[in-house]
Amino acid sequence: MKDESQNTERASGMTHSKILPSLIVILLVLIGALILWYTPGNSQQSELNNNSDVGSYLVDEGNNRFTFRRQSFSFTIPSTWQQIEADSASLPLHLERMQFAFSKPNTLCVLAYVETFGHATKSYKQTSFAEKASTNDGDQVWSSWHVLEDNLTDTFAFDWKGRQPMEGEVRIRTFPHIFTTSGEIPLYSFILYSRDGGLVPNDCDSDFSNVLRSINRKFETTAITSDSSGIAYITASHLRSNPLSYLMFVEEGNDVKKKAMEIDIQHNPTPTMYRDDLYFMTKGGSLRTLDPISGNIADVIGIKQVSGSVINDFYFVGDTMYYLLGINCNYYLAKCGLDLYSLDVSAQRSTLHIRNLPFRRIEGYKVNTNSLVLSWRDGDGGCVWANVAEMFLDDNVISEANSYSHCSGMDHKDTEENDKNRDELNAIMGQFAKQKFTSDYLLIRDGEIVLTEDDFAGEDSMWSIRFIR
Repeated sequence: MKDESQNTERASGMTHSKILPSLIVILLVLIGALILWYTPGNSQQSELNNNSDVGSYLVDEGNNRFTFRRQSFSFTIPSTWQQIEADSASLPLHLERMQFAFSKPNTLCVLAYVETFGHATKSYKQTSFAEKASTNDGDQVWSSWHVLEDNLTDTFAFDWKGRQPMEGEVRIRTFPHIFTTSGEIPLYSFILYSRDGGLVPNDCDSDFSNVLRSINRKFETTAITSDSSGIAYITASHLRSNPLSYLMFVEEGNDVKKKAMEIDIQHNPTPTMYRDDLYFMTKGGSLRTLDPISGNIADVIGIKQVSGSVINDFYFVGDTMYYLLGINCNYYLAKCGLDLYSLDVSAQRSTLHIRNLPFRRIEGYKVNTNSLVLSWRDGDGGCVWANVAEMFLDDNVISEANSYSHCSGMDHKDTEENDKNRDELNAIMGQFAKQKFTSDYLLIRDGEIVLTEDDFAGEDSMWSIRFIR
């Protein structure tokens, strides 16, 4: 009989001799991983580094010039920098969805463009202003340095005199700027930081400023047709050399903004969608219509022509358009005497109702009294002032005006009176909610404009459009 104990000892010794090197290798791998994980700065890196489907949006135009189609702008990167893969550089904590990135060889500098949401940068505290810059188009793109607020001491103070170099610093500039504080709206930002979470060298900082200065808005063009589906909106050209505005279109299933046409248009009075046409004022004071699908623009015939006078506001009731005519009163705290006219759109003829009204807005129409609600409203610093009256159309009589004023977000001497004024004014304006609403875009389905209750599409610098049912 064989000695099984000796065989067992030999087998055990052979097993140990094989296992020991394997354990050593595994241990070394774990130690290496821990060293990498605790490399300075990595504790502040985001796990969501990039958005891998955006690579096709960045187009290399040559000579270090790039175009980012998704946000319709081009820029020049210094020749000393090179493009890197989005997944090769971790982002600072709370900054996510990298769109593209560049690094500067022989440094740890990274210049990236990220999509984030309004609440993301609230984790950061502004530490100082960065170098001022303006784009080639004249847009101010001033930026600031930020540090995670959790990393600051109780003795921290903002430095008004110049840059305050700090560990973990990030230079941030949102572009294009979106006028919203909502955490649900995506923001796009250029950022500059060091891979190790350390200080950013001055030469990288200077290069970042030059990139901002090199930006030009660059819109692709398209045509809205009877087959189109998507959203259309109005925005300024962003060009000092071009006073016109753009009708933009974002096709359904695509997120590239494209220019459908240029328009001579003012944002005040508010462009109004009535039936199939957009009514708007030109910068020269003419009232025109735009068919957003065909692109046809036409003058509104029958408007009363008075030298030096413009339409300050207009409102539709059936086939009649009421309008306030006089000198331009659409600026801060302006008070004017305006004349109320009505235009029979079919007959192309205007009728005077009453002169010298101290109101510059037509808020809505009351069916039961056949009257227009007129107002003078303005506001500043969280406060609102308003005078409101009714214009009875049967006998062209104006009611006595009621005055309202209220403030929000601050203490008041008479909180009860303040809240009463606010609630009463909101009730007056709210009674026309079913009659009109305001959005910042047109929803188009198969070449037809569809009414939508959503008031914000999340694009940049979109003008308000009033819809009257």
